Parts: sequence; structure tokens; C-alpha cells
Amino acid sequence: DLELLRRVERDPRRLLAVAQRRVEDDEVLGVAAGITVLAALVTSVVPALHTYGVDAVAVLGQTSRGAAAGQRRHRVRRTLVVVQVALALVLVTGAGLMARSFVAMSHVDLGFATRGRLVFHVSLPSADYPDAARVGLFERNLLQHLEAIPGVESAAIAGRLPLESQGENASPVEPVDHPLAEGKPVPMVNLQRVSPGYFQAMGITLLQGRGLTADDEAPGVHKVVIDEKLAHMFWPDAASVLGRRLRQHGATNPALEVVGVARDVHFYSVTENPGPRLYYPVATTSEFSGQPARALSVVMKVGAAPMSFVSAAREALSAVDPHLPMVRPETMDRIVQDAMA
Repeated sequence: DLELLRRVERDPRRLLAVAQRRVEDDEVLGVAAGITVLAALVTSVVPALHTYGVDAVAVLGQTSRGAAAGQRRHRVRRTLVVVQVALALVLVTGAGLMARSFVAMSHVDLGFATRGRLVFHVSLPSADYPDAARVGLFERNLLQHLEAIPGVESAAIAGRLPLESQGENASPVEPVDHPLAEGKPVPMVNLQRVSPGYFQAMGITLLQGRGLTADDEAPGVHKVVIDEKLAHMFWPDAASVLGRRLRQHGATNPALEVVGVARDVHFYSVTENPGPRLYYPVATTSEFSGQPARALSVVMKVGAAPMSFVSAAREALSAVDPHLPMVRPETMDRIVQDAMA
């Protein structure tokens, strides 16, 4: 399509948008890159060379009286040809670099699965959900209804999901068994509230121990999962960190016990250096926050065609609370594509 080629020439960033919608493998990406190069040649270099040929004929046909003026015009046109070819080369080079960058980003191991995931959002009004008990009841009922939908393998709730926003809070955290030396900077650890089943629904591998369970949401229970970066930061020589304890720096609350270690996840961007991260139950209060999470992200692991489950998921949400709207249903693939834009 010549019009598409011209739009790509005017704005090479369109190539990335086209690639994000259509690229399924490296062969198709190679074709897209080839089209970009061809577009640059057809719309820039070929016309330039054609102009060059016309000018040469014109110069040969000049009369002696107009020869000087013709030569000056010829020099100007030759200069324009050189500039046009140079700009075309810049376009081709830029398109190639963009294609290479996209290929590199598409091969980044994000630490979680994207295919077959439907995501939507729910906001709980504090008047109807004033405490952790009410939020926890909503969480359990909604997940029960979602997982009862035929074709849904698992579902989970989180305060935020990877790549969809700036994330939740961060807090200074230190290990209990060897507090940091006086004057040494206390690391800021990213905090993420998650429900039972979160790691399974998101396809995040647990390297040690287990994920969070419904029992971990009970009052007085202080269990957490940490990522591998935090485990290595606090206990670099330990074969296992299960049962180790940590707490917010300067806090007097009960220590948090590590029950699992999860793979590092690209949470804020595709190109970031992940971690450290701590996961704790979404429906509880904790030393990090005096209130349970009410702005919730829901993820469903389904067999195929995630958007075909939107209607059933909306009905499940309405069965739990008919006053709550489903906000921004989308696939995890789309979230990742937007993050690459």
C-alpha cells in the first residue's frame, strides 16, 4: 500500500505501532523492516536519482547563451539530490535501529506470562467496604465466581499488575537477623498486594517455598513472598531463605516471615532492571498500610481468546456486587505492547 509506505516515511515510529499489532514472529518482523527500507528507497532515493537524470539531460541541452545559468541550476539540483539521499539513508538507518530495538524488547524475559490473560479493574467504595474483612469477603467471592466460568483456569487480584501503571508503594525494609550497620543506606523495597493464586494466574515461577494462601490473610498472620533480588540482597549466601524474617526499617510491628521466593518481574517497564519486591496479602492491613487495597486489578488465566471472556467476567462481578462497574478490560498482551510503545 503506497499510502502506508508514505506514512511510514513521514513518521518511522508508525512502524513500531504496526509491528506491535501484527508481529507474531521474527519472520514477519523481518518483512516489516524490509518494507520500511523499500519505502525509503521508493519514496526518496528513486525520485532523487530520477531528478538527477533529468537534470543531466537538461544541462546537455543548454544553449551557449544560457549555459552559465543552467550550470548553476544543475549544481543546486545536485546538492538537493545529495541532501535527499542523505536524508533517505538517515531514515533507513533509523528504521533499522527501531526494528532491532523492538526485536530486543520482544525477547526480554518479563518474568510473567502474557498470553491467555484477561485483565480488568475494580474500585471498591470505602463506604461499602470499610475494612479488611469486607474487602477480603469481596475478594474471595469474586475469585470463586470467576474461576467457576468454563475455560478459566485461575484468577487473582492485585493492587497493581506489571507494566499497567507506576505500581504501588515502596518502603525501607531490613532483615531482622542482621540489621544494617549504622549509617548504611536502607534499601527501598517495592511493595505489591496480591491475593492467593496470584503467582499461578500471572505465570510467575516460585523458586522457593509457596505463594500466599487464604490462611495468610487472617489477622495476626505476617507471611510474605519476596523476589529473588531481595533474597540475594539480604541473604546472598543462604541456600534457602524460607523462614527468614524482615521488617520495615524502624518499625516495632511483628516481623514478616518469608514463605516463598518468586522470580524477578519487570514491573515498571520492559527495559528496567527489576526488583527488589515484596508481596503481601491484598485484603489485609499491614505495617506498610493501615488500609486494605480498594483499587484492584483482576487477572484471569484463560485458555484462548481472552476478550471473549469479558461478558462472563462482567456477569460474575455483577453477581458479587451489582453496583460495581468493570473498568478497562484488556489483555495482558495489549498491556505489554503499550509498554513497548
